Amino acid sequence: MQSDSMGGWASTEAKGNGLYGPGLLDQHFGTTVNYGALFTYLFRRFGFPNRGSDDYKEIACYALTTPLPDMVMMVSPSVGEWPRLSIKFVVTLEAWDAMERAPRRKWAQDLAAWVEAQGPLPNWMDEWLDIWRTKPGIAEFATGDRSDWVESITDMHFVGIEVKDRPAHWSDELYGLFCSVAEFVDRTHREFEAIEPHPAHIERTADWRTWPDSDPLKHYHAAAAAALEDLSRPVRIRDAQINAHGLVPDSDPLARRTLREPSVAGYPSGSLANEAPAAVAALHGHVLTLGKGNVRRGVDKLLAKAGLSAQVE
Repeated sequence: MQSDSMGGWASTEAKGNGLYGPGLLDQHFGTTVNYGALFTYLFRRFGFPNRGSDDYKEIACYALTTPLPDMVMMVSPSVGEWPRLSIKFVVTLEAWDAMERAPRRKWAQDLAAWVEAQGPLPNWMDEWLDIWRTKPGIAEFATGDRSDWVESITDMHFVGIEVKDRPAHWSDELYGLFCSVAEFVDRTHREFEAIEPHPAHIERTADWRTWPDSDPLKHYHAAAAAALEDLSRPVRIRDAQINAHGLVPDSDPLARRTLREPSVAGYPSGSLANEAPAAVAALHGHVLTLGKGNVRRGVDKLLAKAGLSAQVE
C-alpha cells in the first residue's frame, strides 16, 4: 500500500501534493497530540495493537478502518507533538494511481494533443528520440516512430535540469540538442498550463467540502475526516469515559455515545509476547495462515494439530 500523510499543515491552502491536506489533522487535533491520551484510548477501545511497529521510534501502531475499503488510518502515538507524526492514511496502489498518476497521465496526453495541434514537431525530435530510446527499459514499450515523443516528456524534464550544469563529456552538438529539448518542454508546459492547470499545481481551499465532486481527493478527505471524527467517540473506563483527546466529562454530549470496553479487556493476552515476542509473532503468522485470515479458525486448527481443544468459557 502506498503511504502518505494527510494534513498537519498550517497553510490555509494546499496544492495537489499526494494526500497532503490543508490542515485536516489540525482541524481535529489542533497543533498538538497528547501521546499518552491517544495510546490509552487506542488500547482501551481496540485492545492490543494490530500492527508491528518500530521498536526504537514507536510506542505502538494501530491500523484502523475508514469508510473507504481502499484506505486505512495508521495511528502510532508519537512523543513528537505534531499530529502528522502520530496519524497518517494509507491507500492501495490502485487508489494512489487514481488520485495521483491517472490525472497526471491525462494531463500529459492533453498536452501532447495540444502541441501536435499547433503544427509539426521540432526538426530535432527524431534525434532526441534516437537518444531517448537507448535508455534502459525504454525499448520494451517504444514504438520506434515519432509518437514516442509523448512517452519521452518526463525525461525531457530531466534534461531541463541537466543542462543547467553541463557535464564535461557533452559535445557542443549534444548540449545544443538538449538545450532545445529543455526550451521546448518549458515553453509548451508553461503555455498549456495557462489553458489547463497541471494536477500538481491545483490550489484547494482549506475546506475539502467545497471542492468539486470531480476532484479525486475529495472523497478520500471525506473518509479521513470521518475516521478522525470517530476518534472523538468515547470508550468507558469504570464510571468515566475517554477519547483520543483525553477525559470526556459526563456533561459533554459525546458522553452519550460512549462505547463499551473491547472484549479483550482484562485478558493477559500480551504476556506471552512479553516473554517471547519473536516466537509469538511467528505463531501469530501461523495462526493467520491456518485460518486463512480467521484467527479463531486458525487457533482451532493449530490446537487440533496438537491434539488439544480450546477451552473457552
